[in-house]
Amino acid sequence: MGRFVFTCGDINGIGPEILIKTINKLSSKKNTDKYTLIIPEKIFNLTSRIVEPTFEYKIIRGITSVNHTDDIISVLDFKSAGIKYPGQTEMYADWCKVKNFVMTFLSGELRVGLYSIHIPVKDVSSSINKKLLTSKLDTVIKMLKFDLGIKKPRIALLGLNPHAGENGIIGDEEKKVIEPVINHKHFKGIIEGTFSSDAFFAGRRFKDYDLVFGLYHDQVLIPFKYINSGRGVNYSAGLPIIRTSPDHGTAYDIAGHGIADESSMIEAYNYAKFILRNRKKINNG
Repeated sequence: MGRFVFTCGDINGIGPEILIKTINKLSSKKNTDKYTLIIPEKIFNLTSRIVEPTFEYKIIRGITSVNHTDDIISVLDFKSAGIKYPGQTEMYADWCKVKNFVMTFLSGELRVGLYSIHIPVKDVSSSINKKLLTSKLDTVIKMLKFDLGIKKPRIALLGLNPHAGENGIIGDEEKKVIEPVINHKHFKGIIEGTFSSDAFFAGRRFKDYDLVFGLYHDQVLIPFKYINSGRGVNYSAGLPIIRTSPDHGTAYDIAGHGIADESSMIEAYNYAKFILRNRKKINNG
């Protein structure tokens, strides 16, 4: 049995609708999982007019603690609320008092990890250093081994500059920082690179690796979302809790019409359950 917490996200978006649709599907299956839905009561009642809940529920006025749950599946959007965190990954990491974490995106066809997350592109180069890059690569290796059950993972590391710097002709970050990390004996047989992003994805070379590690947000998320068309899952690697979320946004334009697709939310649940099962196997020896 697992305990799963679902957050509805921005109440003006499709989050409440896909939340009810997801629990409708999950509750129709025979399992012993327990679900907690975090959603304002008024919004739940309004959304129930669009999508009728087919599951039994009771209202609890309070919020769960991360110490009393196995998994958090979320679609939260809080930027406009003035919350200090640039994104959810950073928020959960702070709550869990974890400094070494990585935003990853998972699907059956492609997995990606990000060195930097929500920072301006102009700041990416100055943020790259050997110590942090090594730490983040260690985190994704542990995730692949222990959370996803891949015993001998292979990781492709993309270059920062066009054509991966062309031996220092177009920027020197690859030669000075990135490649020395790749070539360290610690990562021998696990990490390869640096690869030029355009040729790497155009040639579909990602199929040869268990994860593609990029240095900034759009470098890997544009191809990931193009390939997966809303079926991918965001996973926060390195946290003691299991936190997944759909890879789509709030979709204000279709909110309230009852036509939102819950597939990515269900995939987020499936991945959370899969990771939980792998962690329990390790804990049980």
